Amino acid sequence: MSTLQRFFRNTSVLILANALQPVLSFYLIVTISRTLQVEGLGAYATVFNYQAIFQIISAFGLKNLLTRNVAQQQEQAWRHLWHASLTVVPFSLLSMLLLIALTAGLQYGALVLWATVIVSLSLLAAAWAEVCEGVLAGLERLHGDLQLAGAGAGFRLAGAGVGVCGVPVRPRPLLLFLSPSAARTGAAGRAIPV
Repeated sequence: MSTLQRFFRNTSVLILANALQPVLSFYLIVTISRTLQVEGLGAYATVFNYQAIFQIISAFGLKNLLTRNVAQQQEQAWRHLWHASLTVVPFSLLSMLLLIALTAGLQYGALVLWATVIVSLSLLAAAWAEVCEGVLAGLERLHGDLQLAGAGAGFRLAGAGVGVCGVPVRPRPLLLFLSPSAARTGAAGRAIPV
């Protein structure tokens, strides 16, 4: 598969996911709100807010490190996957226990504690998913392309009219900074290798 085909395939998957996410979120919020009513929705929000905080502890940026290391040493991808998996298991278990202890200590009630125990199991799955995603991104060399796509989509300096555009070229991607004068005159702007 050529680089251009892979780029369009990966971009279309990201666009589809970004388009479906708000629709599914809206549907889930309405359904959960109607099903749980006011008290249940409060317990639900409490449990998932704590889960989001403790999910950071369970993986804490290992995905970016794995992507870089696997992209540099693709022949050792299995070794990186194994070692990262062994690393996230104790941290995930620790974050699970801390989450349950915090909820029990704050005495939210039996319903919230039971829901926290169930939701805490997702911490291990989420951390391992981060590991797998980091290894796969390193194998596909997607990390730079995804960062550039995020930078191009989310990093516009509206007040100054400066845009950032990512270009996935081999061997290294480029960040293009386009100034307003460059856009008017057709000049190229400034390219920085990533």
